[in-house]
Amino acid sequence: MNIVIIGLGTGGFAAHLYAKRACRDAKVIIVDRKEFNLFHPCGLPFILDKTLDAGKLEHMLNLKGTEVLQSHECLKIIPDANEVLIQQVGTDKRRRIPYDRLIIATGSTASIPPIDGIRPLLGKSIFTLHCTDDAKKIIAKEKKHILIVGAGPIGLESAAGLRKTCKVTVVEALSNVFPRSLDTDMAKMIEEYLVTKGVMFHFGKLLSKILSESDSLVGVKIGEEEIRCDTILLSCGARVDLKMFSDAGLLIGDHGLKVNSRMQTNHKNIYAVGDIVETKIIGSEQKLPSRLATLAYAQGKAAGINSVGGDAFYHETNMAFASMIGDLEVASVGMTSKVADDSGYSVIAVKVRSTDIPEWAICDEKKHDITLKIIIDKTTLQVLGCQSVGIGAAAKVNVVAAAIASGLTADKLADVELAYCPSISNLPDVLSVACETAVRRARLS
Repeated sequence: MNIVIIGLGTGGFAAHLYAKRACRDAKVIIVDRKEFNLFHPCGLPFILDKTLDAGKLEHMLNLKGTEVLQSHECLKIIPDANEVLIQQVGTDKRRRIPYDRLIIATGSTASIPPIDGIRPLLGKSIFTLHCTDDAKKIIAKEKKHILIVGAGPIGLESAAGLRKTCKVTVVEALSNVFPRSLDTDMAKMIEEYLVTKGVMFHFGKLLSKILSESDSLVGVKIGEEEIRCDTILLSCGARVDLKMFSDAGLLIGDHGLKVNSRMQTNHKNIYAVGDIVETKIIGSEQKLPSRLATLAYAQGKAAGINSVGGDAFYHETNMAFASMIGDLEVASVGMTSKVADDSGYSVIAVKVRSTDIPEWAICDEKKHDITLKIIIDKTTLQVLGCQSVGIGAAAKVNVVAAAIASGLTADKLADVELAYCPSISNLPDVLSVACETAVRRARLS
């Protein structure tokens, strides 16, 4: 069995790992543009304030029994011949590689707005944050005021680190931070926290013009307002190039390649995972591009197992997400209240504020606050989503992720016995209180 994997990110790595576990004799060839093996892009913002060492994000893996063609890219997929055409980067050396199964895990690149003046300044005073070289250039750049475009995880994690050394302004086209993951009231907590750290925000506005003098950045226009700045970080999403796949006859959806629950494309010998595929949100008809490492890993696992004749499935995403903004933890899973409402549910949302340990056990000046919001359906008590901000937010959300995956209703989740010790947890737990309150409201309404 000859397996060819295009791309060695999280999805490609998982596909390789599980293909070899399921069939040790499988011959695997990995084609990847990078000069190194595995890379962890989620850690990039934490390089900016030197919380993480850039070198630790890049790994040279010892993939025994696997041929890894680094600094190579795929130019063409030829399904009728079960072959791919590859080329060594920076040369004209090309070769065709046959496959029995092909797994596409090419990932995405940073999205760059189509605004005049951006591209001539890329890498000089305008940056993306897609690799360690980008992070190193941002650190090396002398800057007094950086404008960050986009209030998602990369933008806000970067803002939290960069504000220690320069003035930071964040511009977001939508109405709040983390617009895909948090309700407005929960997002407001993140915004207010960063404002206390000196970060400024402009919501509901688009970057419209680059202002430069003598080939140097001096500012921008957002709408009709001018903001003076000497550096820009573009963190306004990612893009995928689907032309090669379309040319190969693979079906394209609104947000990426179409795949079934086995991660197969419309060509049975070709699988696709990660950023390049579109994914359905659990409990909703809404589809979106896959942009989370957890999705890529789970999809890669299914594709790897199936590529060697196994039987594994990836159906829908619960959108489990976590971020660390300075010393503030934030996490969410499932649908926001708006997505749930748009999906036809009768939404009940309950927000509870508490502490991670009992008030009487707090004996230091550390922050112990935690806020949790649970979103359920009034009629069925189905758990639709959860959002949390504060100490232990990710752990709470992971419990809800398990509940959603297993179909646990809010009343059953409220009855789950959770571990308690006054030095590390509270009684009753904030999650239990939120679920009990939501169920009570549902039954009284």
